[in-house]
Amino acid sequence: MVWFTDCRTISSGDTFGSMGSAWEGYIPSTGSDCHFAVLEARDYSKVLRRLEKEAFEKKLAFFRNLPSLSMVGMKLLRKLMNLFKEVTLKRGDYVFKQGSLATNVYVIFEGDFEIYRKKINKLT
Repeated sequence: MVWFTDCRTISSGDTFGSMGSAWEGYIPSTGSDCHFAVLEARDYSKVLRRLEKEAFEKKLAFFRNLPSLSMVGMKLLRKLMNLFKEVTLKRGDYVFKQGSLATNVYVIFEGDFEIYRKKINKLT
């Protein structure tokens, strides 16, 4: 006898399959009459490669137009670009606080930052 240790319900708009799905290892079984679309893995990969290439080219153009990197050659620029990690913050989040040592270089892709310094009043 086989006992299921975990059972999840997925619904309209969810995806499943072998292409990096969160449901890998699960056995899909319909819980009701279903109507769904199927995309072959090779076509999915082809589309992803195209989207990744477009995203890469867009990011490369962004880095190429940064004044601080304007003198860097294309080969080095690609290496630098791939070393950057993308971070998403919500309004009001801090990257670091006053007094902390900034040990990174930050490039803003999108959005606005408020950069301020608190004045310390010294009474003498």
